[in-house]
Amino acid sequence: MAWTEITRAQYRRDDLEYASDLRDAEWALIAPLMPEKKRLGRPRRTDLRRVMEAILYIVTTGCQWRQLPRHFP
Repeated sequence: MAWTEITRAQYRRDDLEYASDLRDAEWALIAPLMPEKKRLGRPRRTDLRRVMEAILYIVTTGCQWRQLPRHFP
């Protein structure tokens, strides 16, 4: 499928830190599939959106998990 001027602007990722980062609309589709916070145990300190973005960064770039930039969890 060829890019049109409408779809090119819609999928442009210049404003994101990495091209693999999620937009709010994309995260809204994925968030319901993530595990809920549990009532018992330690509270979750890790942001699941950042974990998902780290996974997408690895898939996009092919780097190893330990070679991720430091700001990823």
